[in-house]
Amino acid sequence: KVYVVWMDDVPAAFGAMFVGSGTAYLGPAVTRSEFRRRGAQTALIRHRIREAARHGCALIVTETADDSDEEPNPSTRNLLRAGFEVAYRRANWRIDLSPWST
Repeated sequence: KVYVVWMDDVPAAFGAMFVGSGTAYLGPAVTRSEFRRRGAQTALIRHRIREAARHGCALIVTETADDSDEEPNPSTRNLLRAGFEVAYRRANWRIDLSPWST
């Protein structure tokens, strides 16, 4: 399911959630740049936690990139503030596509 936060009659942010076998997965989430730092993702995280509980989930999982001084990640900080704990870390791969851009 996808949840949307509306601000000023505009879809400002969304967050997805999948529920199955008593577990909820908080999937992709994004906030439009002009609406950042206004609490949309915090509201979406809280709402999805409540929805997971309403569906009888005993476990909620998610994933995001690590947070660091060099590359701050607001998503990581929002999830930690909501009560999530880091279960493990894994490598995050990326590719620079600039050589292929026109």
